[in-house]
Amino acid sequence: MSEPNAPMIPIAPPPFDRAAPRRAWSRAARDFPFDDGPLYQTGLLLGDKLDGIKIAPRRILNLGDRTSATAAAIAQRWPKAQVITLSLSQTAARALRPRRKLLRAAPPFVAADLLALPFASNSFDLILANLSLHWSGDLPAALEQCRRVLTGDGLLLFSVPGREAFHELAACARQMDQTHGHPHRPRIPQYPDVRELGDALAAAGFTLPVADREFACVEVPTLADLLGMLRDGGAVSPYRAAQKGLLGRGHLRALEELYRQRFCAADGSLLVTLDFLFGHGWKNPDPGA
Repeated sequence: MSEPNAPMIPIAPPPFDRAAPRRAWSRAARDFPFDDGPLYQTGLLLGDKLDGIKIAPRRILNLGDRTSATAAAIAQRWPKAQVITLSLSQTAARALRPRRKLLRAAPPFVAADLLALPFASNSFDLILANLSLHWSGDLPAALEQCRRVLTGDGLLLFSVPGREAFHELAACARQMDQTHGHPHRPRIPQYPDVRELGDALAAAGFTLPVADREFACVEVPTLADLLGMLRDGGAVSPYRAAQKGLLGRGHLRALEELYRQRFCAADGSLLVTLDFLFGHGWKNPDPGA
């Protein structure tokens, strides 16, 4: 058995299973749209960031929304805009349809792949994406898709998890693998930091790219509560090998015990880091457009 501080066995990250988030969103759809929790709070923050931006969009893509916050922000600011809401799964798209009462016109709700948006180039003046683009498995490619479907002078405003998000859970999972002599099996995607997000926006062709960060530490009573919070929001490990690594009850008990040893509040609750990045960038008109 390896010592807890022994070097990790390096392995290449496993392939990203892009079907896993789609299945997870379908399972979580019974709780859509959310009116509280981290998804809802980031949706509110996303709406707040629109206050200082001068734009009058006629067509808006609400990309991957699972809360009422983004729809309400759109309805308040641009009640006459045409809005399309896109989800990862048909089940999730159907679950969101009751939200149409927030908008003057009943918007379409569609399901599609984030790396193959089913819209013509230059289709939208504004794209809002709340905690969704990272589920594409290829954030740079997802940003390029967003730029493609934006009109000239269109705006992308989005949120994604930051590098420190849920780092306590990831650290404990790594230590569990190390303690039992297993190669580390990544369970949480490698999220970007602020600098990397700004670079990705620029590389995708956005002008005036801006990235900033909102950081908080919250407390949850048990590991089951933390995993439930992630699962209810449609979060899942996108790595097939890791999806089988947290199923055993004995493993979960040992993981929670380790978590309490390393990241425990004074009252016995588990400490959880919430790290969210917000980015926006403008599209210059394409040459000849």
